[in-house]
Amino acid sequence: MAAVWMRFRAELRSHWRTWLTLAVLAGVAGGLVVAGFAGARRTDSALARHLDAYRFPDATVVFSNSISRSTVAQVGGLPLVQASALDAELAYCARDARNRPVIDNGPQAVEFLVSLDGRDGVALHRPKLLAGRKADPARPREVLLDSRAAHRFGVHPGDVIPIRVFPFFAEGDFGAFRCNPRDQNPYQLGLPTRREVRQILIACPRQRPCDEAKVLIDRVDARLRSGADFATLAKKYSDDPAGKLEGGRLWITRGQTVEPFDSTAFRLHAGAISRPLKTYYGWHIVQPLSRLLPVGRLVQLKVVGVKATTDPYPIGKVLLTPAFDRVYGFDSRYFDYERSVRLRHGADLAAFREAVLRLGGRIGPGGTPGLDAEQDAAAKIERSIHHQAQALRLAAAVGALLAFVLLAQALVRVASFSALKNPTLRALGVTPEQLVAVGVARAAAIGLPAAALAAGIAAALSPLSPIGLARELEPDPGFAFDALAVALGSAAVLVAVLLAGAYASSRAARESAVTAATSTGRVAPADALARWGFPVTLVSGVRFALARGQSAMAVPVGVSVLAGVLAVSVVAIALTFTASLDHLFSTPRLYGQNWDYRSNYTVPSAAAVWADRSLSDVARGGFNDSVLLNGRQVGVVDMDDIKGRIEPVVTNGRAPEAIDEILLASKTLDALGLNVGDTVEARVKRSVQMRIVGQGVVPEGNFNELGRGAALTFQAYRQLDPGALYYSFETRIAPGADRTATLARLERRYVTPAPGPPKTVADFGGVSELPLVVSGLLVAIAAAVLAHALVMATRHRRRHLAVLKALGFDRRQVLATIAWQATTLAALGLVVGLPLGVSLGRWAWTLFAEQIGVVPEPVTPLPLILLVVPASVLLANLVALLPARNAARTPAGLVLRAE
Repeated sequence: MAAVWMRFRAELRSHWRTWLTLAVLAGVAGGLVVAGFAGARRTDSALARHLDAYRFPDATVVFSNSISRSTVAQVGGLPLVQASALDAELAYCARDARNRPVIDNGPQAVEFLVSLDGRDGVALHRPKLLAGRKADPARPREVLLDSRAAHRFGVHPGDVIPIRVFPFFAEGDFGAFRCNPRDQNPYQLGLPTRREVRQILIACPRQRPCDEAKVLIDRVDARLRSGADFATLAKKYSDDPAGKLEGGRLWITRGQTVEPFDSTAFRLHAGAISRPLKTYYGWHIVQPLSRLLPVGRLVQLKVVGVKATTDPYPIGKVLLTPAFDRVYGFDSRYFDYERSVRLRHGADLAAFREAVLRLGGRIGPGGTPGLDAEQDAAAKIERSIHHQAQALRLAAAVGALLAFVLLAQALVRVASFSALKNPTLRALGVTPEQLVAVGVARAAAIGLPAAALAAGIAAALSPLSPIGLARELEPDPGFAFDALAVALGSAAVLVAVLLAGAYASSRAARESAVTAATSTGRVAPADALARWGFPVTLVSGVRFALARGQSAMAVPVGVSVLAGVLAVSVVAIALTFTASLDHLFSTPRLYGQNWDYRSNYTVPSAAAVWADRSLSDVARGGFNDSVLLNGRQVGVVDMDDIKGRIEPVVTNGRAPEAIDEILLASKTLDALGLNVGDTVEARVKRSVQMRIVGQGVVPEGNFNELGRGAALTFQAYRQLDPGALYYSFETRIAPGADRTATLARLERRYVTPAPGPPKTVADFGGVSELPLVVSGLLVAIAAAVLAHALVMATRHRRRHLAVLKALGFDRRQVLATIAWQATTLAALGLVVGLPLGVSLGRWAWTLFAEQIGVVPEPVTPLPLILLVVPASVLLANLVALLPARNAARTPAGLVLRAE
């Protein structure tokens, strides 16, 4: 051991700068890799920690607005419930930052939730504030937005969002959503109308027969025509409770009452008295008292804060205070009520569901199940976050592989240079095992500080994680020390350096001793260039790059070339992957949107569609429906063509056409264990056996994420649910039509904004530059290692350079020789690395696309790939500048005397 220790100290004194350089490179590379893996762990766990830290509910029960608040309140009093909060979804009209109508459903929707009991944001759903503060419960106009809503409205704390609210609107009043609350004029197109009327109602059927009611209403009508007082007769005869108290006076909104009462009340002039008319409730006489007045109270909401978004769907949310309900509740209509609950420890969600159903209330709008488990919503968010974490892990793994190869070849060079003394040491009695032990000690001296530096860098970079959506959800942003990841990562750095050092030392110890006069050997490309008369600097540079030499003077050419190939490959992979991701963002067809616009709620007539020349293809049906396929709930798109042809995006087979045909997404096929050509039982209200005729991509919806879902014709869906009605249409803009103007017109007419990327795709927008950033860091490491390689190779070749100088090489020619050496290494990396990287990038994108459920259509960015060629050559020559200058300045006589 004394000999080992003596030799180790001698190397440390003479080569500590080289060792320190390698330790820094290994530490930086290891720190980046460890930070990547630690960041992926932090990203993956952010949602779970967010839900726990901010007291998210276990479930949300949605009640129809026809259910009384007292029934809704009973849910919070169930024994299984530990805490609850009651919200109501507000009907409103608003405009976004681009002056487009905003609605509560569909793409880019925004929900306005009124906290009726003040518990939302306190007992449950505590907000993670990104800016500003929470709304004051006593102030009716203060609101707290999530980040999606803030982005849609283009607002920050201190800004104002004008909205209009409605006490009632009917299906025919859908134009209310097209109102412009920025226009303070109440008489604007689209707003519902109301007027004050009075009525006399003779109810029928009741105890008296309907013919007796008709006799009575005719008698009352005759008295009114004779000049009798309407209010007096209403108090005496009307069966309307309000009429007996107010003389029949009441305010109604168009569409609020039944026909023909509604149309009559809004057709007559003020003061006119109608003839008796029959409705479901009996016989009426109505008299309008006021002119038609617009409905829609203007409210100027003040934004006081922005919070993190946690909705599993691509919608924004705005939380209003209990004071809003007290001040504006009379003028507002609520679509439904949402009771969020947190169950007591150990309580079962299934038992809670049964307890809710036993209340006897009608759960959920339209009779659909109204209990949503938070774990289901969280799973939808977690899938997007997990994809981003996996991308970061993959980048870190590629970085680890490249860094190991680059640093291993640097350690091989150090060991080869140190092996120049091995013949002398062997002559003095040092055994090969002792030489290997010296190499391991050398690697430990490099690895220990590298591991410590890696731990420090990983901790210092922790504020950069999590990435993507998880960054917004992170409950403890900033510095975070992941002890497990850092400890394992640092240990991996140390072990990797030790393994590389042991391999390099054992390899060098096995080499036979030769004299320093060993030639560089014959190099066929260099010999050919010499025969063809190329400049001697070019020939010498190629020879230096490719000639390995022998024994102790050997230069690890293969490892150097491999390092260059890997560096270029990583860049090509990153460029290909990023270009494919950009292509996905800009090509809606790849995520199932093979149309330009889709509406919600309203559908144009077939005549209007055929008359509109700006629309080439139109289909109508539904897109947020669901069916049970072999007992599994699956979201479906059901559309029938009414002009042209709009098929679902098909990747295998064909689109469904008959009423017994269906197309399934890839993950749904896998989950059901079926293939194209098989049959599946579809059930809604009826059950039908359907044949799977195709596989494709179904747009993301309320009941499906990308990669899942089904598509069929609307007539096929109607045989499953005979009561189904059209509520959406999708269309393509005709070639030659003004796309921007047509989309703007459709948005104004049908309120729904033009579609954007689905949530699964949009969430990757925040990390789209990750591959380029990682590859840039790895290229920087590769450049540093290349510089080290050239320095070591120059020291190995110092005798050959000295001989060239003695033969007449001047300083410029020495610089040119080293430059050609670097250029040759770069060229080899490009020739092999570019096609390899492009192929791997396309393969990686195909795997990624199949995982998230989009059409795998990789893109090769040829201009950028070609740009890598001059960039690599330039970088190699810049890196070679320093060792070339040192070689040019070294006196030839000094080197030859030393040799």
